[in-house]
Amino acid sequence: MDIRYYDEFIDALKNKDRGTAKKCVKLFIGSFKDIHEKKRWAFRHLSELANRKPIYPLLQNYIRHELFVGIIAPALIDGFNNNEVESMLWIVKFINDFKRHRQEWKKVKAVDEMAIIKKCHEIDPSNEEVKALYAGYIIERINAHIAHSNRWKIEDTKEQFLRETSEERFNSDLKEAKLLKALDTRTNYEEVLIRNKEKMERYIKMIDEIGLLEKVTDTGFRKF
Repeated sequence: MDIRYYDEFIDALKNKDRGTAKKCVKLFIGSFKDIHEKKRWAFRHLSELANRKPIYPLLQNYIRHELFVGIIAPALIDGFNNNEVESMLWIVKFINDFKRHRQEWKKVKAVDEMAIIKKCHEIDPSNEEVKALYAGYIIERINAHIAHSNRWKIEDTKEQFLRETSEERFNSDLKEAKLLKALDTRTNYEEVLIRNKEKMERYIKMIDEIGLLEKVTDTGFRKF
């Protein structure tokens, strides 16, 4: 890797010299010896972006297209394919950049960022950063389900409720709530858990009233 080309690329951007910038970034990408060198630079670069340090003039810290396609994406995708948690976490953190580049996102071969986080947790269940991200996604999902279900009242008909609710989704909420409690070893989400417990109990009451509860295989949230 020849960092001089990168410095010249940044200078050209500052001077609004698009021709020189394009030439320099191409030379910079071509100067990497192998995927390992790309990974080292990618991790450092993404860390700077994540810390909101100004990198590119006037680009609001989106990853520059040429750098993303030529260095960042190949490095992180290689890490993903080799079950490297650090690479997988960077994919999650910069998921919007991947989704802006559809061809690169297809190479990741994951349904969504939640699937990547689950895989990270399977690989390294003791990783605190992984647990924190996983817990955050679970909270978002539970809140979305509860907010949706709370639009329906006890007096609604069984047919109305069942159009928007399923045994699978209810069980998913319960399992994810229990997993969240297990993940939250530092009790960072204690207030959220209590608040969601109250909402979920109203959710359970609604299901009780319409006779759906006998279909549900796991009602452990009552003891949560």
